[in-house]
Amino acid sequence: MASAAPATVLLIDGFDKDRTYYADRLKASLSNCDVLEARDGQSGLALHASRHVDCIVTELDLTDLSAFEVLLRAVPVVKHQSVAVIMLARAVIPSIANLAKRYGAQAVLVKQLTSGDELATAILTSMAIVASIRMVESR
Repeated sequence: MASAAPATVLLIDGFDKDRTYYADRLKASLSNCDVLEARDGQSGLALHASRHVDCIVTELDLTDLSAFEVLLRAVPVVKHQSVAVIMLARAVIPSIANLAKRYGAQAVLVKQLTSGDELATAILTSMAIVASIRMVESR
C-alpha cells in the first residue's frame, strides 16, 4: 500500500525572522509536510497557483497585498473551499479575526502567543476541517 502524499503548507510572511522560525518548527513538527516559503503575497499566490497547497499560513500585514486579498484569491467560494488558511498577526482585532473567518480562514493567531508547535496543531486541525467540507460536498 502506498503512503499518502505529503501535505504542502505555504508560509507567506515578509518578516524573515518569523518566517524562518515557523518554517523550521513546522519542518520539525510535521515530518510528512512540505513547507514552501514566500516573502510577499504575489510570490505566495504564484506558488499556490503552480503547486498543490493544502494549507496557507499568511502574515496579516503583507508588504504588497492585503492578506484578505490572498484569502479571497485562495478561497473564492467559502462553501467550496479546497485549501485551509490561517492568518498570523502581531496583534488581532476581534472584528478583523471574525471577518477573516467569515471569508474562509480557519484561524487567526497572534504570533507572540503562538509557538511553532501550536501553529503545527492549528494547521492539522484546519486541514481536517477543509477535508471534512470536501467530503460533505462530494456526497
